[in-house]
Amino acid sequence: MKKVLYLLIVILLAVGCSKDDPVEPYPDERHTVDVPEEDNEELPEEPKEDPLTQFFEEYGLSNKFEKPFEDVRMQNLNDSLIYFTGKLKDSDNIGLVISHKNTKKKLIDIVPYENNTVMVDKPYEGRTSVEINDIYCLHFYQTEDFIFIHILGSGDEETSVYSDVFINNNRIINSTNIYGHFVLTDIIEWKQNLMILYGQIGYLYSATGELLIKTNSPYIYTLKHLSQDEILSDYEVIIIQLSNHRIYSTKIDLRDESVTFWWYSAIEFDKSNQLNEPRIDEKKLIERTDTHISFEISYTEISGTKGKFKIKVNIETGEMEYL
Repeated sequence: MKKVLYLLIVILLAVGCSKDDPVEPYPDERHTVDVPEEDNEELPEEPKEDPLTQFFEEYGLSNKFEKPFEDVRMQNLNDSLIYFTGKLKDSDNIGLVISHKNTKKKLIDIVPYENNTVMVDKPYEGRTSVEINDIYCLHFYQTEDFIFIHILGSGDEETSVYSDVFINNNRIINSTNIYGHFVLTDIIEWKQNLMILYGQIGYLYSATGELLIKTNSPYIYTLKHLSQDEILSDYEVIIIQLSNHRIYSTKIDLRDESVTFWWYSAIEFDKSNQLNEPRIDEKKLIERTDTHISFEISYTEISGTKGKFKIKVNIETGEMEYL
């Protein structure tokens, strides 16, 4: 009887465990790490740096000038230099920076007009203070001893101040301020000095920026064609010129606009040797003594024909002769 009862229990259990019942799977270890659901929300883009700000950072000037940088003047001085002028950060002064374009390094970092004011001599008003609102760097010239810049300080609509500024070791060593409207036409090395021409007016400066002389010499237009060997001293020069009919020379003293030591000393060409609109290409020094100076003159005629000759000039009398 017990065996029959046991058998019935086994049969009932077998019927209850049908093949259709779901079977729990063994856990898969590959799925034990919870993977977050994909977030479809777009993340905010990081703000892109302004190209102008990046440009100032490249030149190391992001903390130099007051923002916005659109108010800072930027302009190429030449193929290798760029300048910046504008209100300095945490200051009322207007600064000027000149940098190398290839290395982005600063060459000059100055304040041309302290407190944005400058004293000038104004016609009918005498010595007057002028307030500067903007600065333009118009010319740049560099020698072994100094850097020269010519800048325009702009005030109100009727006020402009031009300044010849000499710089050494990033420091202004001298500055000459000129009131009015002037156009710098030429910069001439004058031995160790510098001659700045404003049309028919010349300013001769020493290497330290000291104004040696202001001249209105009638020969001012010829000074830009001088060779260094025609400059006898700070103030005395020999000017050698060439025309169709003759070669002639003049010796002048810039200190006295009315005096010429000798004028129009010339060698006339005979008719067979006359030139056609010659241009002097070079004045090559041959010899210089206390009394004489000798040159080899190379020239080109308007036709393209080239030639040369040698002359000797008496420094005291102006007498000339062929060599």
